[in-house]
Amino acid sequence: MKRMSFALLFLVACKPAAAPSTDQPGSSEGLPVSDGGPEATMTATACQEAGGSVVGDIGDGAIFKPDYVCESNGEAPTARISAEEGGPLGVEGSVCCGG
Repeated sequence: MKRMSFALLFLVACKPAAAPSTDQPGSSEGLPVSDGGPEATMTATACQEAGGSVVGDIGDGAIFKPDYVCESNGEAPTARISAEEGGPLGVEGSVCCGG
């Protein structure tokens, strides 16, 4: 009986946590959501072509916090930057300001 209780306790304690979303790294707080769908994303090139600027995170996650506003216009980011097709993946992440 003790072995069974220990085994059950062990299984419960070792239950894996829910897997994080693999869509984009980092938190999605503060970024726009379009019509209840996934968060808005665009490439760095698309951001710049739309008149926006790419702002990278310095590693503290500040650009992903709900109260973050872009220095360029005082507004929330318009989209999270996604990797170009076949291009390198950013480690810290970036957002598009303006555009």
